[in-house]
Amino acid sequence: MRHRIPRGFVVAMRGSIIVAEDTTPFRPGPRQPEWLIVSRWGDDAEHLTIACTGTEPGETATAPIGLTPRTTILGVLAWEHPAAAEAVFLLMRRQPKDMPLAGEFLPAEGFARITIGATGGVLRLAAAGRNARLGSQRMPLGAPGSPDDAPANTNGRRHAWRIIGDRRPWLGEVVEPHETFTGPLRAPAECCMAY
Repeated sequence: MRHRIPRGFVVAMRGSIIVAEDTTPFRPGPRQPEWLIVSRWGDDAEHLTIACTGTEPGETATAPIGLTPRTTILGVLAWEHPAAAEAVFLLMRRQPKDMPLAGEFLPAEGFARITIGATGGVLRLAAAGRNARLGSQRMPLGAPGSPDDAPANTNGRRHAWRIIGDRRPWLGEVVEPHETFTGPLRAPAECCMAY
């Protein structure tokens, strides 16, 4: 049986953030492991959020219950495979005023791709982009030279980044299977704050 991407979910992913200079994204820096909270939601399951938590995974296979979104990237659905095996989201430069998000919003240009394994049914994330603003905008937490309490991008240069992740067991997850999706799923700001 082929697995389908859930239409609504809030899951933890063991992820990695890789940062590079905007002009040379093909020369990436070191991979920084980090727990991510990835959510798909909306009336038509059209929104995706990728929240960086600043928490390193270590050797554990299960995500800790206390994960908190610190920096959040927002995407809107651009295309979904007819068999729901892949969905591509465009990352947004602006946060809609009527859309609360958990964590600090990170304006971004780029895309995110969610896929699901044909055999194991594991959700996977691959995203690539760059900061959409110069100056004091933060990088995803966990990036080299990005202290938690200070802006990282003060040198006037934009940074490119890649984020990859695989879903892991988490007590805080919410999943609405594709076949039973009734929409809308609560926004991540509401879902994640409880955890």
